[in-house]
Amino acid sequence: MVYRALIEKMRLITGHDVEGRGLVRHVPSNPGRPATIEVMGDPVRIDTRWNLHPIPTNGFRLSVGGQTFGYSGDTQYDPGRLAALREEGRLSADQYEALMHFFWTPDGTPTVDLLYHEAGIPPIHTELAHLRALPPAVKARTRLVHIADGDVSPADSLTKPLPLTTHVLLASTRASRERLLLETIRLVGYLYDTPLETLRELLHRADVLEWAPGELIIRKGSVAPGEPLHFFVVADGEAAVKDGRRLLARLVKADSFGEWGISHQRGFRVADVVATTPCQCIRLGEAEYWWLADRQPVIQERISRLRRLLPHLEVVQERGRRLRADGMMEGRGILEYLTTSQLTGVALFGEVKTLLRGAVIVREGDRADAFYVLVSGHLQATVGGRVVRELTEGDGFGEIALLQGGTRTATITVASADAEVLVMRRQEFESMLATMPAFAWGIWETATTREESSRA
Repeated sequence: MVYRALIEKMRLITGHDVEGRGLVRHVPSNPGRPATIEVMGDPVRIDTRWNLHPIPTNGFRLSVGGQTFGYSGDTQYDPGRLAALREEGRLSADQYEALMHFFWTPDGTPTVDLLYHEAGIPPIHTELAHLRALPPAVKARTRLVHIADGDVSPADSLTKPLPLTTHVLLASTRASRERLLLETIRLVGYLYDTPLETLRELLHRADVLEWAPGELIIRKGSVAPGEPLHFFVVADGEAAVKDGRRLLARLVKADSFGEWGISHQRGFRVADVVATTPCQCIRLGEAEYWWLADRQPVIQERISRLRRLLPHLEVVQERGRRLRADGMMEGRGILEYLTTSQLTGVALFGEVKTLLRGAVIVREGDRADAFYVLVSGHLQATVGGRVVRELTEGDGFGEIALLQGGTRTATITVASADAEVLVMRRQEFESMLATMPAFAWGIWETATTREESSRA
């Protein structure tokens, strides 16, 4: 019931069938019937209860490695009201017990190591006064959520979690650390189908290093003879690719850099890479690069493709931002919303076509099922034979067709001697959605945002 309510709510809010697209998976864990799932190699037990709330919700406990986290969910914890409901026969003995003592025992002993408990306006939420009356041992492990900052006194024994604070229940181990790093490497765009054992061996050959904000990770310029070369995968934090003061790209978790400097430009680095937050990267050397390329020959082909196409996709982003800032463009193109990883997905799964002067790319009135990025050359858009727009390198068009099809509103023709166009058809998008769901879902979501903003 709770799962179905969630899926319907997501459909109404986003317009997407997230279950049908395989973006969520239902793991049954009903009250009294705990479930066990595996998260990064560790078994996690899930215990649930029904809550007292107008909309079906659950409270739950997650137990892993001898530690337990509890989350109340939306509920009304009010001992007096619960007792009255029990006396009226509206709550069974099991329901009453779960609502009263799921996170602590009747004698006030906590059953969780950390509890996030909602607090808000009764009768559909828990009044703060009832949580203040909990035993000291329980309150010491409880943090308040779903409540305004101004409603919690700094002197209160109950506090809210600080923004962006991480509560760690399990100490990091070598094994858990390796699993986290392995999951990061698996998200690198051009490694999406690399065997897990290959990635694991690659990780064993790597170093993990940290940089403070403002520190250089890679310096632009010549590489001295004999100077070791490296490529990197961002494991945590953020970095920026810069040419002087000009920002070329932002790098976040699972973005990689430095490969081209090994495979093609060994003597020169074309840009600085600077940590913009505390940044942790997986660092791999030249020997590791060629070892990986020998194991997976397709990787070099993909990296060469990314090297050629990503700069053009980034031009689309930058041009759209500048035109919008100058008031010359309404709304935003799909590529403006995308991260570097999502651009990687477009570059890898799109098809590059070379077309000669006069070739028609799309024709007014034809069915629309793809979007395009002009990699090189010059195009003209005409409506009824009249030129309405000139398109140059980096321009994109037709992104809404990726979502909903429809018909073309203009004819696009090659005006230069030839042109290279990156095409992403619906079929290719669906393939990317299945192969790289984290990247593809972001593209789907941003295309929807673009469509909605164009209607506003």
